[in-house]
Amino acid sequence: VNEKITLVYNSKMDDAKSIEYDCLEAYATNKEFFNSEMGIIIQIADSRAELEKISGVSHDKWFVGSGCGNNFIVVLSEKIVVEEGVKENFSLKKLLTHEIAHVFINHLFGKNIPIWFNEGLAMVVAKQEKNEFLNKEIINCNTSKEWENMNFPYAPAYSFTKYLIKEFGKDKILEFISQLKGNKDINSFKDNFNNFFDTSLKNTRDKWIKGGKIANLQVAHK
Repeated sequence: VNEKITLVYNSKMDDAKSIEYDCLEAYATNKEFFNSEMGIIIQIADSRAELEKISGVSHDKWFVGSGCGNNFIVVLSEKIVVEEGVKENFSLKKLLTHEIAHVFINHLFGKNIPIWFNEGLAMVVAKQEKNEFLNKEIINCNTSKEWENMNFPYAPAYSFTKYLIKEFGKDKILEFISQLKGNKDINSFKDNFNNFFDTSLKNTRDKWIKGGKIANLQVAHK
C-alpha cells in the first residue's frame, strides 16, 4: 500500500481500492493518535479456516481479527463477516483501526499493560462506541484469562478508558503508559497510576461509577 503498510489479500474476493483505503485510513488514525509511525503487515483472511490457522486462535464467529507477532495482524474478509451475519453494522475500517492500535500500543508501551486498558484504548482509537456499561471490577481484569471470565468486558473497558482520557487528557495518559515500558509486573499498574496521577485508580474508578449512576447508565449487578 505504501512504505509503512504491507497488505496481503485475495484479489478474487476483496476489492483492492476499498481495502487499501480502509488500511490507509486505519493507519492514519493511529499515526495521529499516538503521534508515531511503524511498519505493519496486514493480511485479509479469505476464510474463517485461514483466519484461525494464521492466528492460532479458534473461537466462535464473533472472532474476526487478531494481532500475530510484533507488527502483523490478520482480519477476516468483510465479505465473510457479512455473509455470516454475526456482526451488526460491521466496519472493516474500525476493525483494522482497533487491531493496528494494539500493534502501536505493544510497540510503544510494551505488552505488560492490563488487558482492560489495552482493549479500552484500542476501542477509543477506533471510535468503537459501546452502550455505556459500568462494572467496578473492570480494573481487576488484567490478564486474558480474567478478561474471558468477565461478562461483556468490552463495554466497561471502553467506558472507563474514555473517562480516563477525558479526566486527565490524552497526552497525559500516553505519557503515563510510556513509563510502563519494560515493566515486568502487570499488577503494578495500579501503584504506578497512583504515583503518577497522585490519586488512586480505585478512587478514579469510583468517580466514574458515581458519574455513570447520575447519568442513569447501566451498572453491572454485584
